[in-house]
Amino acid sequence: MNVTVKPLTIKIVQNDSRELSVGRSHQIHCESVGSVPAANITWFLDGDTIKHSFVTCRISDVAVLGSPPLERGTLEDRVSSTSSDGLGTQGSQFPPPVMVWALKGHNVELPCDVSLPTPEDKINMILWFKDTTGIPFYSLDARDSDLYQAEQMAVSRWYFKFTKSAGGKLMIANVLDSDRGIYRCRIDFSDSPTRNFRVQLSLVDPPDSIFVMDSQGVEVHDIAGPYFEGYDLQLSCTVKGGRPKPSVSWWMNGTKIDDFTEQVFQDQSTNRLLIPVVTRDLWQSVVECRAQSTPSIPAQIKTIAIEVYHIFTLQVTDGADRTVSSLTLQVDAHDNGKELTCRAENSRMSAPAITHSIRLNVTYPPILSIKPVTHVDLDQIREGDDLQLTCKVDANPPIRYINWYHGSQIISSISEVRHQDHRRLYLTNLNASSSGEYTCVASNSEGVSRSSPFNLKILHTPECAPGTYATMIGALRQETVEVKCAVKSNPETGIKFSWTYNNSRETLPIPGSRVYSDGLTSSVQYTPITDSDFGTLACWASNQIGKQKIPCYVHIIQASE
Repeated sequence: MNVTVKPLTIKIVQNDSRELSVGRSHQIHCESVGSVPAANITWFLDGDTIKHSFVTCRISDVAVLGSPPLERGTLEDRVSSTSSDGLGTQGSQFPPPVMVWALKGHNVELPCDVSLPTPEDKINMILWFKDTTGIPFYSLDARDSDLYQAEQMAVSRWYFKFTKSAGGKLMIANVLDSDRGIYRCRIDFSDSPTRNFRVQLSLVDPPDSIFVMDSQGVEVHDIAGPYFEGYDLQLSCTVKGGRPKPSVSWWMNGTKIDDFTEQVFQDQSTNRLLIPVVTRDLWQSVVECRAQSTPSIPAQIKTIAIEVYHIFTLQVTDGADRTVSSLTLQVDAHDNGKELTCRAENSRMSAPAITHSIRLNVTYPPILSIKPVTHVDLDQIREGDDLQLTCKVDANPPIRYINWYHGSQIISSISEVRHQDHRRLYLTNLNASSSGEYTCVASNSEGVSRSSPFNLKILHTPECAPGTYATMIGALRQETVEVKCAVKSNPETGIKFSWTYNNSRETLPIPGSRVYSDGLTSSVQYTPITDSDFGTLACWASNQIGKQKIPCYVHIIQASE
């Protein structure tokens, strides 16, 4: 006679301690006693059934990263190929314009061909016109001076920069909608005919949206999958709008893996990613879909984390009235606190199943990240401001200490972390030396971890470059020497220099026509005539934040003949 008996007891047993460590495989047994015939045992993790030969290993949630929103613009700027500038070029035929793209609110450089037709020639004037306007909005007059020392028309957001290596460029700061259009650079030479060089400045029209779909046509927001090992992975990234038409590419862990863009519709660009075989190496990988209109404009990025099902080992043994199921489970930090359930039932009986659950206690090293305590625009932090940073910690067991570093130098150490304030770093009266990378380091019994660097850039007035606060140059009477000055500044654009001369009797300004400036450097040609001309030159720089507080000094001393 066949006897059927339902399970009487069920229990989950771990071979090792109750703590589970990340990166190790742990064998867990579920034993059911009393069932005849052998019980059917099912495993659950946080309520989800562990099916067949697979167990879910989850990876960290990854936020969607993106470039700051791009401002909208149009590309409808067109002017005729002839124009009247009122300066003797009426009816001239101009060359086709060079295309330059800009991002609203950023800086842009408009090129101008200032090469000399002949080595003996000289540039007298450089004039800039916009669209069909016949009056120049910017000019540089070199008729009575060298081009490097020419007098420029003072305009707040425009500056013409000339270097032997890069040629001539009109710098436009903080581009506005009204700046788009066609610009003409006119160069008047001493001997050669006038040259005209045209540039079309257009503002980027950013994509309207960027979204990712899986092979079933379901939109993927942050995490794709889970995918089974051995199967394929298909994702498609579609970008709507954008002008110029953006290229769409896929990247994995910082490496480009697919850059083939399809034009599905007129206003859509798509890139379909296919990974034929999903392997365990894809676990915790991150793929990025990047939409980029031009190389000079930052790409818009959609970031997706890949979730993979890992294979685990499941063994079942049974006796007369005893059934044991063994589960080998590999966990990660996100499995901490999840409920693992074993359920036993007799398939020949209608009696309810019995279950036993345990709460997983997964131990892992600290996971650290740095964030400002309050919302702040990190691109607008100036010298004199205060800032609070917090080290966000996820750890089991709790951390024992936390250290803060600025670069490689430790700046704060707390040996016993008891509450949130111990995780904060207070930065007051920020200055240029406060810029750089900040990291926090913490440890528990599982190991020591360091956060990703938090890069802080302070807007500050110019300062002398390291090692140039005070220098010395020897010169003979009636010998011309080049005196140089270099500064560091944030921002690095829009730097203006001025020089003064000081001897024992007086302090005099050096005329701007004798000052040559290029970016963060400036120089003057100085010739001492008499003994009283030996003294100290002071170099001052200023930017949009303010004027340099302490100048860079260059002492001109008399050299022995």
